Amino acid sequence: MGPVTALTDPNFLHRGERAHLGHGLWSRRRTAPACGLHELPPLDVVGLPHRGETAHLRGRADPATAAPGDGRGMTPAGMVGATSGYGRSVSYRGPDSLWLVRHGQSTGNVANDEARRAGAELLDLERDADVPLSDLGAQQADAVGKWFAALPPDRRPTLGLSSPYRRAHDTARRVLEHLPEVPLRVDERLRDRELGILDLHTAAGIAARFPQEAARRRHLGRFYHRPPGGESWADVALRLRALLTDPMLDLDGRRVVVVSHEAPIHLVRYILERMDEAEVLAALRDAPIANCSLTCFERPAPGEPLRVVDVGLVDPLPRNDVPTTKEPRVSSDEK
Repeated sequence: MGPVTALTDPNFLHRGERAHLGHGLWSRRRTAPACGLHELPPLDVVGLPHRGETAHLRGRADPATAAPGDGRGMTPAGMVGATSGYGRSVSYRGPDSLWLVRHGQSTGNVANDEARRAGAELLDLERDADVPLSDLGAQQADAVGKWFAALPPDRRPTLGLSSPYRRAHDTARRVLEHLPEVPLRVDERLRDRELGILDLHTAAGIAARFPQEAARRRHLGRFYHRPPGGESWADVALRLRALLTDPMLDLDGRRVVVVSHEAPIHLVRYILERMDEAEVLAALRDAPIANCSLTCFERPAPGEPLRVVDVGLVDPLPRNDVPTTKEPRVSSDEK
């Protein structure tokens, strides 16, 4: 075993934050930390001797996944530490490769395309979590699986993660049928954005049936608008940050393929590429994520953050004579 770099007893409080000292006593920090995160070397272990620090730790993001300019990344270059009691710590840097795959064409995609053309207000579909793949979507998933299987062994995925929604889970299963040695895990944090009362409504339906909500969305903007009973894009980003920095997933050093939905894939890009609101909305508008396209991130070297390699790659489909499908560009009034 070589040398290990450890950080012990770190103070996670920032200027203005309060600490509970026990027995009704509180203290507020008046100054910022003396050392910036960018000044720390790559760390192997963070040791937290007090259980109270764990709550602070779980609320801190890796700088590779921290919001731009928030100054609250916890450790440098993709390593997150966590404790499970006194004197125990876990080192975590995340995957070495990350493929983001949108699910294959679903019956919901087909219904939405037809509704757009007809100017319909509602989609006639089952519960969002139960929407299946179309026949073409199944073919698209098989094409991606064949593409992964043709990669050199040292580049193939070693772990699969999937949204629990049927269209994504079925895509993941079909992809990994071509990689039988790769395990598949399901994580609800990868599910599609929840639309609340706007679910099953087209843009025309929202404008006609919920004019006040449509006006509120225009005022707040797509990123921060949360429909009643649903999620904003910022809400989805929050659960994805939790997933990307979760040591319990044991992603450290793995090559991971993630099968999810268009909004989560855009938002993983937002997190890892440190985009701002305008940049991620421009990507949504100008570069829709095709069904079964691949967006790839790789870590150039240990201790460095993941870097984007490909966005929206669809090569596996035409190589197998399978058509590509994606939604048209969206306006500010559409979901």
